[in-house]
Amino acid sequence: MRQQFLSVLLLGILAASVTAQGPRENVCPRDSANAVTDLTSMLQKFITDWSATAGKPKPPGLAAAVSMYDPVYGGDAFLVARGAAGIRKLGSASSFLDDDYTKIGSCSKSFTATAMAMLVEQGKLSFSSTLGNLLNDIPMNNAYKTATIRQLLGHRAGFIRDFDVAAQNGDTLQKRRERFAKALLATSPSFTVGQYSYSNAGAILAGYIVERFSGLQYEKVIQDWIFTPLGLNKAGVGTFGSKTGSPTAPWGHWGSETGTTIASSDYGWQDLTYRSPAGEVYMSQGNHALWAGFHLRSAMGGGPLTCNPWTAGCVSRANMAILHTNLPNTANDMGGPYALGWWNFTTNGGWRGNNAIQHNGGISGWYSIQYALPARSLAVTVVTNHVRFNWGLPSDVVEPIAQNLATQYTPAACYSSSMLPAQQVSLKGSCYSISSWLSNTRCTAGLLSGSTTLNLTSSAECAARCMGDDLCIGWSFSVINGTGTCTLIRRRDIVVAPGRRLQQLNVSTISCTSGQSGWTSGRISRSQGQDMIFQAGRTDAGVPYNLQNKAGVCSTDALNCQKRCIEDRVKPCKSWTWNKSTKQCFLFSSLGTTTASSRFAFCDLVTGTVSNTC
Repeated sequence: MRQQFLSVLLLGILAASVTAQGPRENVCPRDSANAVTDLTSMLQKFITDWSATAGKPKPPGLAAAVSMYDPVYGGDAFLVARGAAGIRKLGSASSFLDDDYTKIGSCSKSFTATAMAMLVEQGKLSFSSTLGNLLNDIPMNNAYKTATIRQLLGHRAGFIRDFDVAAQNGDTLQKRRERFAKALLATSPSFTVGQYSYSNAGAILAGYIVERFSGLQYEKVIQDWIFTPLGLNKAGVGTFGSKTGSPTAPWGHWGSETGTTIASSDYGWQDLTYRSPAGEVYMSQGNHALWAGFHLRSAMGGGPLTCNPWTAGCVSRANMAILHTNLPNTANDMGGPYALGWWNFTTNGGWRGNNAIQHNGGISGWYSIQYALPARSLAVTVVTNHVRFNWGLPSDVVEPIAQNLATQYTPAACYSSSMLPAQQVSLKGSCYSISSWLSNTRCTAGLLSGSTTLNLTSSAECAARCMGDDLCIGWSFSVINGTGTCTLIRRRDIVVAPGRRLQQLNVSTISCTSGQSGWTSGRISRSQGQDMIFQAGRTDAGVPYNLQNKAGVCSTDALNCQKRCIEDRVKPCKSWTWNKSTKQCFLFSSLGTTTASSRFAFCDLVTGTVSNTC
């Protein structure tokens, strides 16, 4: 009876000690909604400091957002910053808010291209399908018959830039788009099929094809296949706001002919919705950044390998790669290069020295941009509610903001061997003992542990003594009055049943304090296996088993993450990866292979493996 009581008492003390430390696997604060940085002050300063010169009026309002993607865990991009500043409408005191709807103009083409890719996933058409085959019941100019879906989405199907059909009584959006498609296909090509020339008309035709092969109205496709499954709950297609009274959403603004003032108009209201596939998506900038982050994930090699069976929101990596790949240039191109719903900047220094996929959009008194920067693990979106006289697009407003944000949220520098956490490794039989190396730190014995003091000559000798002692869980060394003093912190050999020890007590029986000048210390972890030295890179050991809310658990450093893996003897943990940028620790139940990737985002990662604990 007494022996049983002792066992319960010791386990109760252990549980209380662990509980007192707080939750062992708390999600990093950065992943909570409260951790999203507010960009309002930065944007307001930009507006305040703007110098209105001829043709360049002060922007009435601005909004921006940033999302990032963590390549260690293949989840979704997450929002890290957003904000808005200025006013919704000139002459109004109504502030531009960070969750206000904003028109993203031709950035909408990336939605149309993605919806088409989802039809490809369902096997209803392919990127090489021709207009002649898909629309064989519609009379069309022979030149268009050989144009493929990929050429259509890439502005290489020969169509004029803009084309219109008048509304008729009884029109629905689908009927008007059908009449538009038939009228457009009957025209003569403005360019040779295969030659690049930007075409809003071609994007509207693509929207009609989406309707025809999905059996749904374009707006419902975007809502049900993209907005809803991706969690974009502040987004729509068409118009928003109110024409009268105090503005409930931002209005667009148009520059006057003098170039120094701008006038508000009902540009949140101008109804061009049958043209929605070319430019009528609206959304908050937070949602816009998450949309760009959806494409960022694929540009970084993430996302699903296959969509079989297809579910809403799914586009495979292979088909996303097609969306992001520029079509080959021809000698007579009218601009470019262009991919499908995106420009891909991978040559001539990219965008400000970065590879990027990008789109911009100017419509109805609005101008927006979206960037996905895979080498920086981030996506940036910016919008302003004005354009200038004669369609002067205010790129000199949004581009500096995007550049500032891209620089501000750059992940930490790559690891080198000199940056890896200091540690010492010793092999005893098949058991590895690993000691951290903590400068200006003193470790002392805690609950249910004791200590032994030795006179030794160096911290390395002190660490070696501890690693050679199966009961030693930490050490501290300092020179006191000319004599080297080594303190070994040892787990007590407490018997709770014949032939058994409560070895887990080393979790909570040592305390280390930084800021102790002259002291060097270390904690000891033990494991059987190979590859216990840290490596820069990631493991391909599958999906981490310790995820919380689609995120890894918080670890202060790589040593802490390694310690979690070594101490988890239940699963057991066999490999781990720590992300320096997000402070997240991922534990895996298989070994995998450590990959040192050239992709900049992976330079944040440190990985190790564990075969068995000992």
